[in-house]
Amino acid sequence: MKEKLPLAIEKHYTTPMEWRQVAKFLESRKTKKGGVWIFQNYIYEVSVENRRFTLKKISYSKRRPHYPTIDGVVVSESPLVLKINITPNYWWLCLYIIFPLIFIYPLIFISFSLLQEMINGDYRAPELWERFFMALVGVGLPLLICWFNLIRPIRQTEQWLMDKLSLRECDPKPK
Repeated sequence: MKEKLPLAIEKHYTTPMEWRQVAKFLESRKTKKGGVWIFQNYIYEVSVENRRFTLKKISYSKRRPHYPTIDGVVVSESPLVLKINITPNYWWLCLYIIFPLIFIYPLIFISFSLLQEMINGDYRAPELWERFFMALVGVGLPLLICWFNLIRPIRQTEQWLMDKLSLRECDPKPK
């Protein structure tokens, strides 16, 4: 049995559309371009073959959300049942979550000269509550950015796909 990855969505959906309509919609995403004048780029990476598809929205900017990869397989034809797996980019997830956690310990417990500040002509190390505030900002801000750039687009991608393909969640075992 294959284990479910964290933050990934793996569900079965049914749609009133036929497979060729779904494939046509996905192929139309392949040719969609965005940008200005001659600086246009493709917006989606699409692969449709042998009752399977892969779709990924490309982010050319570091400030835009990092969209997940959508993998789909046709489970049955009548009615059309798709097994869809939406997987985030785990490299960015590690960067956003693990990297800030490295700095919690030094910000709270270690007193080094870079943290000393001058108040009324006196050099002193920050107090414990000031260190907790620095740790909260230093860790909380990257985690907030992670939410908006990585975790929230997973659910948005699922909703977008459900709207475009008229998908409804269904039981994975046919009756």
